[in-house]
Amino acid sequence: MMRKLIALLMLCFALLNANAIRLESGSLKELAKAREARFEVDYSNAVIHGMSEEEFAQYELDWDKDQPVIIAKFLGTLNDRTGDYLMVAKGKNAPLTLRWVVLKINTHGDITSELHVIAEDGTILANIIELNAEGGTFGTKLNLIKDGAEESGKRAGSYLKRQLKKALKD
Repeated sequence: MMRKLIALLMLCFALLNANAIRLESGSLKELAKAREARFEVDYSNAVIHGMSEEEFAQYELDWDKDQPVIIAKFLGTLNDRTGDYLMVAKGKNAPLTLRWVVLKINTHGDITSELHVIAEDGTILANIIELNAEGGTFGTKLNLIKDGAEESGKRAGSYLKRQLKKALKD
């Protein structure tokens, strides 16, 4: 009986980690040293409610107006979670860029995305994948997306803080 319980717990942990945010390629050492980065968001390959960003912007007329709020929700929670290890800001004059690449947003505001750390010459220094976050429960389509952006920022910030601490130790 105890062996079955342990096996079941191990299976649960394996399933949770299979879908966990992770560094697919590259290193975060440069970002750890810099402690700051410029921020960009990329919707070029995003599927939002089954549409491209351009199609969604035509469907949801407040999309462009709400972009600053969506970005602020992501950045605010990311910076809160990274603390002294990293400061990311839109328009910041920094040699590194942290690009939030949004891949999919469903009707609940759940967001599937990646983070890319990019050098000044355009070289991708790190590719962090499987940044999956849940959206909201109640509200408008855009409110649910804002909730998903906030959750994405929390998950990204927590992950980056852990990884940047490790990178500074190495």
